Amino acid sequence: MKLPRRDHAFIPERKLTSYLLSLSHPVGRGKARFFRRLGFDLSNTDILRDGLLTLARQSNVVRAEQTDYGTKYMVDGLLSTPRGDEVPVRTVWIIEESDRDVPRFVTAYPA
Repeated sequence: MKLPRRDHAFIPERKLTSYLLSLSHPVGRGKARFFRRLGFDLSNTDILRDGLLTLARQSNVVRAEQTDYGTKYMVDGLLSTPRGDEVPVRTVWIIEESDRDVPRFVTAYPA
């Protein structure tokens, strides 16, 4: 199964800059260390965003989970890095009950 409405998936810029690549975020800093080791930083968030969106659009959902806020979808795939490598990553997307057709990025981490 593919991510529903994957062509409309989006990633808020703050999710990248203030969470996924933030070395000071209490939850995101471990993920930031991982992504920074791969060559991602605040100067190339567009590459990270494009890679995560490509993964969401092309890879299969490995798990879907109903929550109080909507349905979360886990999508695993290979993420292309600025260094030219491909690394396995799990992404999490949510389609909230209030907005049934727009998958919003939640997080990503090593798969």
